Amino acid sequence: MESTTIIVKNPNGIEASVAVKIVQKANEFPCRITISHKQRTVNAKSLLGVLALAINNRDEVILTADGEHESSALEELSRVLNG
Repeated sequence: MESTTIIVKNPNGIEASVAVKIVQKANEFPCRITISHKQRTVNAKSLLGVLALAINNRDEVILTADGEHESSALEELSRVLNG
């Protein structure tokens, strides 16, 4: 299991279009991936879950991946979060 903490640098936060990209990227990996924000943790492969976190610009999130290709998953999702 690996985790990384990220400060979101997207001016609009994680709006719907970015959330879709996060979910699509997360579903490319076989490992379990979660996003934690303000004491809530959701499955990164769930669009409703990601949107429910209401992540804004400069918010801190924790990405956690557990399983096959976890390092690659965290790296790719970090890029999408700040893309």
